Amino acid sequence: MMKKHPILKYLLLFSVFCFLFSGPLAFAAEVFFEQEKNLGLKDQFRMGIFLKTEEPLNAIEGKINFPVDLLELKNIQDGNSVINLWLERPNADERGEITFSGITPGGYQGDKGLIFSMTFLVRQEGVGTFDIHDARLLRNDGKGTEAKLQAISSKF
Repeated sequence: MMKKHPILKYLLLFSVFCFLFSGPLAFAAEVFFEQEKNLGLKDQFRMGIFLKTEEPLNAIEGKINFPVDLLELKNIQDGNSVINLWLERPNADERGEITFSGITPGGYQGDKGLIFSMTFLVRQEGVGTFDIHDARLLRNDGKGTEAKLQAISSKF
């Protein structure tokens, strides 16, 4: 006759308990940049900021920094955006910080939703970075739950 192992029974019960009472799986959305071409001195180029999410999101806010010594911001375009209502249209200050805030009633879900794009003139040769900070995304869950965000910087 085989001897029962009580430790296996407790391990199985513990595993079931952890599975049943663990929170929802971690969800992460990405905000990332994409530029349209390689850069040279005095070139103009467009840099887009995009959203990738597997779960509907209905609000986003954040700040983007760019190096004003290397780039001159010529224009910000927010047409064709996944954002339907801007609470604060993307706008830049003299330090190279662009702030924005908007909502999408009903939510956005997809692989590459344009938030907005920017047109720059290359002022000077060098290496620079577009950074995203103070960014927040809210889920379209009726509660405004904050979504986990991965903000991906872009070097140029």
